Amino acid sequence: MTPQEVSSAEDMRRIVEERCAKNVTIAISDMNGLLRGKYISRDKLNSALGNGWGMPPLILALDLDDVIMDAAEGLDGSDGYADVMARALPETCREISWESPGRNLLMLAEFVGDMEARGSGLYGIEHRIEPEAPMEGNVYDQEIPEGQHFPESFSAAIERFRSSIAARELFGDPFVNVYATTRASQDREFRTLVTDAELRRFFELA
Repeated sequence: MTPQEVSSAEDMRRIVEERCAKNVTIAISDMNGLLRGKYISRDKLNSALGNGWGMPPLILALDLDDVIMDAAEGLDGSDGYADVMARALPETCREISWESPGRNLLMLAEFVGDMEARGSGLYGIEHRIEPEAPMEGNVYDQEIPEGQHFPESFSAAIERFRSSIAARELFGDPFVNVYATTRASQDREFRTLVTDAELRRFFELA
C-alpha cells in the first residue's frame, strides 16, 4: 500500500504494519501554513486514530521564528497552555522523502470542538441573503454600494473580521479571536519595519 492509497484509520494501521514503522509524524497547520507536530509511537497511533489525543493550541500563536505572538484568551498562558483534543486525518497520509525508513510517514490532523466549524454557501441560504447584482466594467469609475467597500488597510480588515457576526457563527469565537489577534500582532511588527512614507509611496505606484 502506498501513502496516497490510505483513506481510513484501518488503512493507516495497515501501512504502518506493512512498513514496520516505529513512529509516525502527526502535524497541524498553523496560522502561517507551517506544519507543527510531533512523532508519536506506533502503539500510541492506534489510540490516537480511535480516540484522538491532546495537542497545545499554542502552536497557532507562533510566528515564523517560533516566537509567541500576542495571543487571545486560551492561548495566552492563562490556562497553563493546556492541551485540547485533536483528531487524525488518515486520508492525508504521505511519505517524507528525507526521513529514514520507519519514521517517514506523515499524517495531518485538526483540532476538534469549536475550531472545527466550517462555513459554506448554506450560511447564505439559512439567513436568506440575496446576492447583489454583479459589477461590470471598471469598478473604479463606479459608485460602490454601501457595505461592499474593501477595507483600506490590513488593520481595518482584521478588525472587520474580528467584529463579523457571520465569521463568529461559522468559525466560532475561539478561532476568530486567535486569528484576529495574531494577525494584529503581525501587522504591528510589520509597521515597525515599514514606514508610513514607504506605504504612501507604494500606494502611489500601485
